[in-house]
Amino acid sequence: MCKVICTATCKGGDGKTTSTVNISAYISKRKKVCVVDLDPQHSLTTHFGVRQSELKACKTIYDIFFYLIDHDDIDDEELSELVHSCVIHTSEVDLIPSTTKLARLVKLLPSATNCEHLLEYALSFIKEEYEYIFLDSHSGFDLFCHNALACADSVLIPVEANIFGCEGLGEVLPIINGLKKRMNPHLSIEGILFTKYRARTKNNQSFRELVYRDFGNIHIFAPIIPERTSVSEAPSFGMSIHEYAPNSDAAAAYAEVAEEVMSHA
Repeated sequence: MCKVICTATCKGGDGKTTSTVNISAYISKRKKVCVVDLDPQHSLTTHFGVRQSELKACKTIYDIFFYLIDHDDIDDEELSELVHSCVIHTSEVDLIPSTTKLARLVKLLPSATNCEHLLEYALSFIKEEYEYIFLDSHSGFDLFCHNALACADSVLIPVEANIFGCEGLGEVLPIINGLKKRMNPHLSIEGILFTKYRARTKNNQSFRELVYRDFGNIHIFAPIIPERTSVSEAPSFGMSIHEYAPNSDAAAAYAEVAEEVMSHA
């Protein structure tokens, strides 16, 4: 049975894509994993070592959405073939990549029939082939993110322990709850994950305590992702932290989180 996990935040810089990469990459050591890049900025695609120049002749998530927007009468066999043709096998996970072309669909997507459930329909053709599918969308809640939340089983929320992270958390939870009521009643919160944490700073400690005080009714992952140079360097080499710096404390922290995610299944 496949579990679909979406990572979501209201603001950039909270380690959303980095967390998607490093949790999914660890899980892929033992499970069959696919990750889907729903962001026109394509950071997830780049992080897994797939450059934009390599995708000029390849099908991407853009082609899936364009097909669904452009066709009222969907040919399931044709769509299944398209979805499978988009999957790239990286050294760590299977990936449905994104490019800047995806931004062209922002204005077209609202006009599509059942526009918030297009991804759910597309992924139905590959779900039986995977144990986990991770969805990474642009920070904020555009229609691509709505599509991700509409088909997700759970949502993981990375947050940086500072005033901006806390404010973002206060904004993202009501939005998720609203979307849950409106289009996906089975959606649950996988947990809140502290990222880029500097243990020696009183500021980070104070805001971490604040999150526990104000959002303690929601699961908060005990492992904390420390701020480390290796985490920010890994994407330049197209690697997860587990490939780039497997013995680092950041890799160990992400491994703990991934183990907990697997225990939730």
